[in-house]
Amino acid sequence: MQITNLTFDEIEIGDTTSYSRLITDQEVQAFAAISGDHNPLHLDPEYAATTAFGECIAHGMLTGALISATIAMQLPGPGSVYLSQSVQFRAPVLLGDTLTVDAHRDGQARQKALGNP
Repeated sequence: MQITNLTFDEIEIGDTTSYSRLITDQEVQAFAAISGDHNPLHLDPEYAATTAFGECIAHGMLTGALISATIAMQLPGPGSVYLSQSVQFRAPVLLGDTLTVDAHRDGQARQKALGNP
């Protein structure tokens, strides 16, 4: 497999990308299986109906994983690694919601590569 992506220096200030994904019950079930988070709030409609949300919601980190997908597959692309992520969960994500990650290169300086001083 040949990996093609942009280097940090090839990404211009202001470059953008967008990634959208429909959040489905199947994705929530798969995320629960791989993460080990089987909270009934995500998986049991009867239980979720008794909560403040009123229905099942997606795992917070399932939504955070879309950031990883955007970086890994679009900007800069395959082979890239990012070193940190900070998220705030401001509203529940319901099954059937479509989430969009908008990413852009700002004027921030590049961090040193792993292993380099």
